[in-house]
Amino acid sequence: MAKLLPLLLLILLSAAVPPPDADTKADVRCVVAMGSAMDTEHPQAKQLAFSTMLYFLGRIDGRTPELDMKARYASEAKEMNPKDAKAFVDSCIAKVQQRLAKGL
Repeated sequence: MAKLLPLLLLILLSAAVPPPDADTKADVRCVVAMGSAMDTEHPQAKQLAFSTMLYFLGRIDGRTPELDMKARYASEAKEMNPKDAKAFVDSCIAKVQQRLAKGL
C-alpha cells in the first residue's frame, strides 16, 4: 500500500490541472508567433516581438501559473505553420495595442 500512495498522489495531482482554456491557448500561440518573429535583423521589429511576447507570457502566468509552458509551447509550435504564425503576429500585436489604448 505504501508503494501505491505516491502513484495515487501523482494521478490525483495530474488530474487536478485542467487543460488550457481557449484564451490561454491563444496566448501561447502568440508567444510562439512572437518567438519566430524575433528571428529578424531589424532591431525595432525584434524589440516589438520581444515586448509582445513578454506581455503574453505575463497573461499566461497570471491566469495559469501551473501551466507547463515548455510542453504547451512545443505543442503549439508543432501545430502552427508559417502562415498561421504571420497571422498570429498581426493579431497579437493588435491585442497589445488595444490594451495600451485603454491605458496602463
